[in-house]
Amino acid sequence: MKMPQFTMKSPTDMSIAIRERGLEIRRAAEALADYATVLDIIGDAEDHPEDSEKRQLAELRDEADLILSHTFTSLYSLVRVRAMTSRSVDLLVDAACHARGDGHEALELMERFYTVFGDERGEDGEVPPETFPDTYLWDVYYRVSALKSLAERFPDHMRHAARQMRGWPMIVSHHLDNTCEFERIAELLHLGAGYPLDTAPRRKRGGPTPLHDYLAPLVWKLHVLQIILAESEKLRGGEEFSSRIKYFWWSPPDSPPHEEILEILRKVPSLPPFSKSSATEWSKHVIVPYISATDGVDPANSSIPLIRSVWAHRSVKSQATFESHLHSAITGFLTRYGRSE
Repeated sequence: MKMPQFTMKSPTDMSIAIRERGLEIRRAAEALADYATVLDIIGDAEDHPEDSEKRQLAELRDEADLILSHTFTSLYSLVRVRAMTSRSVDLLVDAACHARGDGHEALELMERFYTVFGDERGEDGEVPPETFPDTYLWDVYYRVSALKSLAERFPDHMRHAARQMRGWPMIVSHHLDNTCEFERIAELLHLGAGYPLDTAPRRKRGGPTPLHDYLAPLVWKLHVLQIILAESEKLRGGEEFSSRIKYFWWSPPDSPPHEEILEILRKVPSLPPFSKSSATEWSKHVIVPYISATDGVDPANSSIPLIRSVWAHRSVKSQATFESHLHSAITGFLTRYGRSE
């Protein structure tokens, strides 16, 4: 990784340069915001005649807001990447607060914060209120509490997302039975109708298993990738096609998917949708090769219990046998939980 090309000779000079550049960014953003605020009084550009001065000023105001929006997005992307290596408490706190809407990202940043700065405990050794996990929980609680009202007010809007969900977030209590309420919302929003696995009630539900917990998120991600790439099928093999896969599949600070992974994922658009009948194809051509190239590279020491368990089976003596057993397990899972066509 190349170092920035600073034209100074000492840490003092570098410190001055860094602070000056930070001030430049802040002053530029403040100036844009000030310009836009002053021009708010003009209203919408469309309310004024073509080529009029007021229309031109309103369009300049909108352009300033657009630049602020792009700048915010760019800066947050940089902050998110920096947060995984930064020692700045302010940067980590800000990044974690902005990530509350993404559970996995928020958890990752919380863990990073406590790794760098230690646990939040008082002199008595007790954890105080208003820690990151505490405020995150309250944030989720209030958001979920509002879902019922949102569903009733905007069912047509929320149905797009609800159809792709395998469950519905609810505040579950010991003293109330929310089954009827859940069924009502599930029917109203067509909950799970577009989810790749079968979300219908089962007679023998059982609890989550390591196989389900590991495969369900992967199946969902592959399902979404298939939808995204279906529109660019004609680009297969081209750089733009691979770029779309990288953009969707890669989450910094992880390394971008290497060519072996891309080659596997390029097969996704050609497969039929997930179902019981397509279980064998998906397992053979995409899921097992993907797992073997990622979490299963060193199956004996994999962080995934399922993979270690398959590898430890007494009949598994080679990588080929391991993949055969994995294929059977995955096919069985998709056959059991997949949708009927």
